[in-house]
Parts: sequence; structure tokens; C-alpha cells
Amino acid sequence: MKISKCALAFLFFLLLFAWQFITENTAETSSVVWISLEKEPMSKNLEYAGDIRDYIAASGKITENIDDKFLLQSFRQLSKVHAQNPDAETREPEIENIKERVNIQYNISSLENTTRLIMQYSAEECSPDYRELMLKDTEIYNSTEEFAGKITACIKRLISGKYSSYIFIGTDHGLSLLTFKAAKEINPNAKIGIIVFDEHVDIYGTRDKENIVGKENIFGKLLIEGYADYIVFLGASEAAKQWAQYSVGQDFTRYDIFKIMEIYSDKNLADGKWQPVLSGSIRNMREAGITNIMISVDLDVLPTKYAGFEYSILAPAIASIRFENRSQPSFAESEEGFSEGLEPIEIKHYIRHIKYQAAVNGIKFGTSNGNITILGDIQELLPKQDLNNETARAASQIATFLAR
Repeated sequence: MKISKCALAFLFFLLLFAWQFITENTAETSSVVWISLEKEPMSKNLEYAGDIRDYIAASGKITENIDDKFLLQSFRQLSKVHAQNPDAETREPEIENIKERVNIQYNISSLENTTRLIMQYSAEECSPDYRELMLKDTEIYNSTEEFAGKITACIKRLISGKYSSYIFIGTDHGLSLLTFKAAKEINPNAKIGIIVFDEHVDIYGTRDKENIVGKENIFGKLLIEGYADYIVFLGASEAAKQWAQYSVGQDFTRYDIFKIMEIYSDKNLADGKWQPVLSGSIRNMREAGITNIMISVDLDVLPTKYAGFEYSILAPAIASIRFENRSQPSFAESEEGFSEGLEPIEIKHYIRHIKYQAAVNGIKFGTSNGNITILGDIQELLPKQDLNNETARAASQIATFLAR
């Protein structure tokens, strides 16, 4: 009996619908690797810390004497954070299914002709590593890459031999190097496309080579060094999108990476336009030879009512405390640097559509080796400034959506 092409097409889409229904309603086992990066105050970290605690504690009613509404709102939020966590102690987020923990610390300071760099990490089942180095600027890249390689090897050891899908959750988007370095190493043949939910396009200051890892340049680095083969940014502010090609390093020449990069602002995704945009992007990935799709969520893509991420509404107040002699906030800390933001339930719809379109285009969701799959990561979660753990709960929801 011959089956018409229309009938075959109908059967195909019926099977896809059934697959979507099953995956949406069947919870898989997923594990979280929590990676905490602690930076010393002298490294200008914006996370709520001792100097901010002291400032707020001594400031009294200073928040009532600020004319800038955005800054005033930020100070009021920061005062609430201080009331919740007056000692600024290290806090682990209330995230379900944290199976492994990696703690990383670094301190960097400039001396006369050298840079003093302290790096250390610790994790169960891994030998701790501590280094205090005096380096020339030309030596920093190799030292940080070697250190990142050791941490990646530790993470692979932590998850090896276990049956699970893994999501990495951390405090800094620069930690995505560990996510996608591990993914590429467990499956070197994978051509990885990353869909990034982010308020900003993190390619700032990217150079042609030897990019020292940081949250500001992480995706430029991943593309240039081959850990990612295609990247789509979703939810960037309109200003961040427009400035993207001008935000790279002064001597940057690798404009070819913009051929494997797409950037969509909230405006591009509004009014139901996000579905055809995403469908088109995933087709483009397929045509570029992408075999695996992964996701990276910067929690600054959430609305600013959430307090537990670095460029939340707290950022202008923190910048005002930390940089008293600076008259203007940086772009990322300014009101113009924020888009409206996506709620977790909206991100759920995006992720479901991504998985569906990946299946339609024959692309695997996540990167695997045997029973281990790395699905992606969620970054910029700062428990110390998270009011009532709302941002941690949002991160937990997003992790659940990734795993289903």
C-alpha cells in the first residue's frame, strides 16, 4: 500500500507533537553543578559585600536624598538586601538537585612592572589548587587558561560515570568557559550552537587571540577559540544590539565571527515574532552544520524586580558606592542598558520551542558522552543579594525547563 506524501508529512508532525507532549510532561533526572566564583573587593566585583554593607549601615536615610529615580530605587533595594543579609556571609542558593559544588577564588592586583594573581579552587573528589603568581601581562593568558583547564578536568571527574543531564549554575558569566569547554571535550566532534538569553552581548573587548576569560568577552572568546560554532543572542537591550559590532577590541579583525552570530532584542521578539525568529535561527544553525544545541541563560535577562543577579537594579547603587569619583555608570549599569526582561514562564516557552525546532532540524539538544549530557548553564546568580531567594527560584524553574 502506497502512502501519499501528505499522509507521511501528517504522520511526521503527529509524531513530533507526541514527542513534544511526552517530553513536556515527563521530568528527567537532572543534576546541578553549582560553581561559585568569589572575587576580592579590590577586583571591583559588584556583588553585595563588606564595603557595601558598611556603607548602607552607616548611611541612615541617604536614600531619601537622591534625585535620580533609578538610583533611588536601586538604593532602596540595596537597603532591603542589607536588612536580609547584614553580615554579607557567603550563601548557597536554594536550588534543587545541586549534586556537585566547585568553589573558585581569585585576586588580581597590579604592581610596578608585574601583576600579582592569586587563583584557587576546591571541590569534592578533586585535589584543591592554590597559586600565587607574579606575572608579566603577556603571561596572564597562559596561566589563566591552564587554571581553567584544571577546573574543567575536575568538573569532568565529578560527573564522569554518572547517569544524568547536567546544568551548570554559577555566579559569573565567564564561568561559561567551563560549561562549553567541558561539553567540547566530552564530545570533540560536536559542532555546538549556543542560544544565549542575555541583556548584553558579551563580546566586549574581544581580541583576535589570547582573550583572558571574563564575563564581558566570554562569547567572543568561545567563538574564536572553537568551543562554540554558532551563537544566537535573545533578549538583548536595543542599545546592546546596536553597539555589538563596535564593542570588540580596538585592533579586532575577526569580523567573520559575526557571520555565525545572531542578535535579537526584546523589540525583535515582541508581538509573537520570537517563534519565526527562533525557527529561522535554528534552520541557519542546521545549514551551518550544527549538531548540538545548548543554552546559556544570564539572569540579567529577567526583569529588574529580581535582585539576585549582577546587573540587577542594584547595580547603579553599588557602582555609586564602589566608584565614588566616577560621574557616570557604565553602559551595563545604566537604565538604558536594560530591556523589559523575560519572566521564567516566558523563557519556558522559548526553551520548549527550541527543543521542538532542534528535533525538526535533526539537531540534538545538549552535548553527550555515553550517559552524561551537558544541557547548558545559568549564570550571574548572586545569592548574597537575592531578596527572598526569588532569583534562585527563577533559576530553579529555568533549570527544570531545560531538563524536561
